[in-house]
Amino acid sequence: MEREVSFDDGHSHNLMLERIWTEVEVQPGTVNEAQLTCADGSKGIVAGWDFDPGLVSLGNDPRPVTRAFKLYNPTGEPLTARLSLLCLGDRTSGELTGPGEVHNTAQISTTSGEDNTDNNSSTATVSVQDSGPAPPVPNGNPDKPVVNNPVGNQVAGTPIVPRVVAGKVTQKKRRYLARITCPAACSGTATLLTSRKFRLNGNRIAKGSVLAKGSYSLSQAGTVKVRLKPTRLGRRVLRSGKKINRAVVSFSSGNEQPVRIKRR
Repeated sequence: MEREVSFDDGHSHNLMLERIWTEVEVQPGTVNEAQLTCADGSKGIVAGWDFDPGLVSLGNDPRPVTRAFKLYNPTGEPLTARLSLLCLGDRTSGELTGPGEVHNTAQISTTSGEDNTDNNSSTATVSVQDSGPAPPVPNGNPDKPVVNNPVGNQVAGTPIVPRVVAGKVTQKKRRYLARITCPAACSGTATLLTSRKFRLNGNRIAKGSVLAKGSYSLSQAGTVKVRLKPTRLGRRVLRSGKKINRAVVSFSSGNEQPVRIKRR
C-alpha cells in the first residue's frame, strides 16, 4: 500500500501508519481473548501473529479500533503468542507540494564576431517534488492496556487427554511413580500394563497384563505426581528383579501411551 495519497490541487499527504505489538501468555487448557487497541484518532486495519508450536488460533475479531484474538492452549504448559496490529490515523501528515519544474540555462559568449547568436544558450528542464521515499512504518508499544483474559477452560467438543510427562514411569523402592499432566481439570485412573509377553519363574505372562494402578485428580490444567500401586503380578515382578524397560499406561479416559520404566 502506498503511503502517499494522490495529488489534488497541487499538494499531497502521507498516511499516518504505526504498527503496535505485544506478547501474551496462554495458560494450559485455557481459551484466552487477547486485545490490541490503537491510539485515539486511529483505526486498526491489518493484524499479524506468531505463535509458539501447539498454540491454536480460534480466529480474531476486527473491531474499528481494537483487534481481539481468541487463542486456545491444548497443551500442558504455558505458550506465548506474539500479536501485532497496523494502525491508520484518522488524519494525514503535513502537506507535500506537487511536482514542479526547475529550468537550468547555460550561456556562452565569445570576443570574436558572430553572425548568429541564437544558439549561444541552452536550457535543461527537470521535474521535482518534495515527497521523496516514504519513511518506514514505525513500531511502537500500545498506548492502551493490552487485554489477555481467560474466557474458558476448554474448547467445546475437545477431549481432555491425560499424558505421562516425558513418557517415563519411575520404579522406586518397589513402587511405580508417574507424573501425569492434563490440559484442563481432569480425574481418573492410570493403569500400567505389560507391552509384550514374557516368562516369569517359568510362567507365561501375557501382553497387556496389569502391573500397577493409581488414581489422579487435577482441579485445573497442570501436572500431578501419581503413585501406581503394584498388583499381585506387579509385586512378583518387582521381587524377582525382572527388568521391564517398556510398558503401556492406559487411562480411564480411553487413551493409551507407551512409556519407559526407569529404575532408581
